[in-house]
This record gives sequence, C-alpha cells and structure tokens, in this order.
Amino acid sequence: MKSAKNNLIVLFVTVVLYILHFVIMPLIFSNEYPTGSMVGIVLLATLLVWCVISHYCLKCGVFMWILAEVIYALAVLAYNGRGFYGIGVVEIASNGKDTVYNTRFALVMVGLLVVFMFLVKLALVIIDFMYKKISVFVKARRSVKEKNE
Repeated sequence: MKSAKNNLIVLFVTVVLYILHFVIMPLIFSNEYPTGSMVGIVLLATLLVWCVISHYCLKCGVFMWILAEVIYALAVLAYNGRGFYGIGVVEIASNGKDTVYNTRFALVMVGLLVVFMFLVKLALVIIDFMYKKISVFVKARRSVKEKNE
C-alpha cells in the first residue's frame, strides 16, 4: 500500500512541478518569460531538486521514474507557452521577446530535458550504490582489525 501511495505522490508532484514551471512561474516573473536570462537556470535547478527529492524522500522505482518523466514530457509538449525556457525557440529577435517557434525543435528540447532528469536520477542511484559498497567494505575492514587485535 505504501508503494501505491508513493506512486500517486510522485505523479501528483510531477503535475505540480509542471504547473509551477509553465503556469505559475511565467505569471510571477512575466518580464523574464519566455526566454529571459535566468529562466533556463530556474528550470534545470528545480528539475534537479525534484530529482533529488523524488529519489531520497519518495523512494519510487524505475518504472515510476520513467512514467513521471513521460507525463512531464507529454505535458510540456502539449503546452509550453510556445517558447518558455527556450523550448522550441529557434530564433530570438533583438528585443528578446519576439521568438520563432518550431515544434520539431521543441520535441528535441523536451527529449533533452528527459535525458537530463534520467541522468541525474541514474547518478543518484550510482552514488547510493557506491556509498553502500564503501560502507560494507569499511565495516568489514573494522571487524577484521578487531579480530586481529
């Protein structure tokens, strides 16, 4: 039951993250959107925080990772403000606000976001694995030293 509850929480937080990225933040920081200098950093930073929180607090499996990423990607493809965070923008006018949007390029950029999230989560799994292996090794060395003394 706990696993099902975590899965629902992961899906809910994924939807909330999308709403935060593409509805709330553009309203709050309207002068920066769609392609201001800080918006890309904000997007990647919040995705990084989300990856860490989902890995360490929610303990979801790989299937839920993939499902959450697919849901996020489909939501971004369905509505990304025609260029928020530079997604799908192939040309920016000199005033920084007028953009040329390309759906194919948006697909590529969303794919890169999914790859970014997957690589961060994979790195977290590798870090956890290495930490556990090193902990076991250190404990084994300590017990060997204690036996020899």
